[in-house]
Amino acid sequence: MSEEIKMSRGKAKLVSMICPSRGRIDLIKKTIDSVYNNAKDPSNIEFLIRLDNDDTVALSRISEITNYKLDTIVIVGERFRGYRDLHIYVNEMCALSRGEFIFLFNDDSEIVSKDWEQSLIAHRKQTIILNPFTTSSRTPPFPPSWQQPLNTFPIISRDIYDAMGHFALQAHNDSWIVALNKRLKIEKPINDIKIYHDRADKTGNNNDQTWKDRKQQWTTSRAEFDGAIYNKLRDNDYKKLCKLLGK
Repeated sequence: MSEEIKMSRGKAKLVSMICPSRGRIDLIKKTIDSVYNNAKDPSNIEFLIRLDNDDTVALSRISEITNYKLDTIVIVGERFRGYRDLHIYVNEMCALSRGEFIFLFNDDSEIVSKDWEQSLIAHRKQTIILNPFTTSSRTPPFPPSWQQPLNTFPIISRDIYDAMGHFALQAHNDSWIVALNKRLKIEKPINDIKIYHDRADKTGNNNDQTWKDRKQQWTTSRAEFDGAIYNKLRDNDYKKLCKLLGK
């Protein structure tokens, strides 16, 4: 079914941006504004959003983000366990994506560098994980944020997703990719893509119910990430990627 939907939506894109969201339509629009306004060619980009089917306020405004400036697709589905099942939302979006690269993004974040997507072109046909520059400022100069050198917004080449069959199998999607890269060592910095992460605990902004739910569930979800079952699942992904890389 997902392949049929992708075909009906037209040609492949350079990059698919994956953004789960809850209760944050205004923030999503700000995020898309930053992606669109700073792109050299927005037609190379698609933006995928996943909303919960009990998020009545967001659903009442869904028309505001459908094809808002960018080629967008909005998925509405079950909430499951909320933040603890964030990977399910991400994998649903990835299954419908058409980009040569898959870019994990947040609805409290903005692209702040011009012509950002052009820097991906040099990495076409590479099996690679890219680490954008996360900054603590919306405007130049761009000092590093508290998140560097962690890869909070991983960009993966399409063949990595295809080989694994998913982006991640646990809520900490970025940490899943980081853990794999510790063994694979295929990550490269991509400093021409700069992201401002307007996160509540660091900036004081966006201290809303979505943030509070996330904070409440983080301890449990983090403990799950380090559990034996998820270590085994990451081992399986590691073996698949070693085969892809010819290791």
